[in-house]
Amino acid sequence: MSTGGILGLGAIAGFTIFIGLPVGRMQRLSSAVRTLLNAVAIGILVFLIFDVLEHALEPINGRLDQVTGHAAGHESWAGFLGFAGLLALGLGVGLLSLVYYDRLLPRRRPTPPASVGPGAASVTEFSSEQRSSWSPAKRLALMIAVGIGLHNFAEGLAIGQSAAAGEISLAVLLVIGFGLHNATEGFGIVGPLAAEADRPSWRLLGLFGLIGGGPTFI
Repeated sequence: MSTGGILGLGAIAGFTIFIGLPVGRMQRLSSAVRTLLNAVAIGILVFLIFDVLEHALEPINGRLDQVTGHAAGHESWAGFLGFAGLLALGLGVGLLSLVYYDRLLPRRRPTPPASVGPGAASVTEFSSEQRSSWSPAKRLALMIAVGIGLHNFAEGLAIGQSAAAGEISLAVLLVIGFGLHNATEGFGIVGPLAAEADRPSWRLLGLFGLIGGGPTFI
């Protein structure tokens, strides 16, 4: 398959995430619909946790089987412990990076009262407004988009390797499966925004889509 064909497969699989993002601009959503969107978001995140851990434990379990003699081949305990330590290190770095990322985000600062007459605005009011940060719901949606994007990067690698190896039928099957799966991830990103009073802009939704689905194409 040509490079253009592989890029087309990656685009189809990655950008289906935009299907669910417009839900974030819908207003007048009932509490039942908002609850459903948040439940879908939680379900997708829980699925991603188990899916990632399952794939991360595969090489470790394989080496453990070789050490204990339950599988063909020979592996030392050092190799098994090395992969187990690598998993623990990766989990620690990933979790701590999200914690520090959340702490580094600027917090909304209270606006001091104006000291001048009625109807006038002080300079501090404008500077505080310019420094205002995203709401907690938007920050959570961004963190979800980043996590989904990192997960989808591995899906893009699987599609690209299959296509490059000439296994076109497998690549197409992966595109269909990942595309359907990614279409639901848009609901997970905009789920926290369902309770926001202000609708997110199309530019913001586009940014979330590129963060979440772009890595599959890359």
